[in-house]
Amino acid sequence: LLLAATGMVLMAAATNLMLIFLGLELLSLPLYVLCAFAPGQQRAQEAGMKYFLLSSFASGFLLYGMALIYGATGATNLSAIHHFVATHGLSLGSGFGPLLFGGMALLAVGLAFKVSAIPFHAWTPDVYQGAPTPVTALMSVGTKTAAFVALARVFVVALGPVRPDWQGIFIVLAIVTMVGGNILAATQTNVKRLLAYSSIAHAGYALIGIALGNALGVSALLFYLAAYAVMNLGAFGVVTVLERVAGLGTDLADYQGLSQRRPGLAAALAVFLFALAGIPGTVGFVAKYTIFYAAIVSGHAELTIIGVVASMIGFYYYLRIIWAMYFVASPLSSDEAELRVEPQVQLTGAGLAAAKLLAQPRPIAIGAVIGLTLAVAGTIALGIVPAALIDLARNAAGLP
Repeated sequence: LLLAATGMVLMAAATNLMLIFLGLELLSLPLYVLCAFAPGQQRAQEAGMKYFLLSSFASGFLLYGMALIYGATGATNLSAIHHFVATHGLSLGSGFGPLLFGGMALLAVGLAFKVSAIPFHAWTPDVYQGAPTPVTALMSVGTKTAAFVALARVFVVALGPVRPDWQGIFIVLAIVTMVGGNILAATQTNVKRLLAYSSIAHAGYALIGIALGNALGVSALLFYLAAYAVMNLGAFGVVTVLERVAGLGTDLADYQGLSQRRPGLAAALAVFLFALAGIPGTVGFVAKYTIFYAAIVSGHAELTIIGVVASMIGFYYYLRIIWAMYFVASPLSSDEAELRVEPQVQLTGAGLAAAKLLAQPRPIAIGAVIGLTLAVAGTIALGIVPAALIDLARNAAGLP
């Protein structure tokens, strides 16, 4: 975990293409192991192998793109690349033009894989579902955040002078990812797969900040990433607690009647889902407002319109989970829901008494209670008074 965290920080803070790649590999190598670190679970092992193969393939694109950019500009430092493209532009008729254009395209492909942008998303639902839930939470937030900051540094900062040449790529990626992620999520019946496609849709909203290619877009992107981290970590935190404490599965049917058995966890999950849907009063609403406002101010109102329509699709599948928790009775009794007993096992006498004792609601670890409480408080507080975080994002983006 520490190695992965180091890679995330290095990738986000790097000002050199080689350091970005090094941070990416430091981030990825531990995740390959963590994804498969579930003894006896074949699905987790398959998830780890799939992530390893596809991520290695994407890393090849990224490294090849960096090599082409170095061949065109003679530099790997982002400031030097910025100076070069500001001086020479991107002329496909010149000797370095094709190299630079090809390098940009390959870099976009490699980093689009890391943020799960469509059509580079195929690994995401399978890996998120198969990996242990805490690892899934780390990947959905940490990996995406680091990759988005790297995208902003490479394209908005280093390649900013040739924004018209790459902007269209990210506009298309943002639209396809927003719409496609929400449509695919609406068809899911597994909560982890649903949240995986939800993370794809949110990557589409965040890509708007990259597509705008200016400081306002970067500011909105940074706020969006911070908001997404709070609400998505909270959602996966509830799923983790339900798996470990209540022995609950991750199918949507397992969440039926959850408000009666675990009212606190159901309420916390509802808050996070409302935030992910962008309901007013939560940080998710402010995050979407800032990204859509930046798009309008930057002259791309069409991205806002499409984003709002995509968000309306998102309301549906988030409400499916909330509806199951609060308005659908559980097909199992309270005891059976807390402790699954194999149907072929018949318990009588002392065995039945022991099963009922074990089936009593088990306490949640104090650390989990504190973490989820802070996440709920942050989700609501930042939705009501977001000014401090917005100012921090604006300062980081170089805005007054």
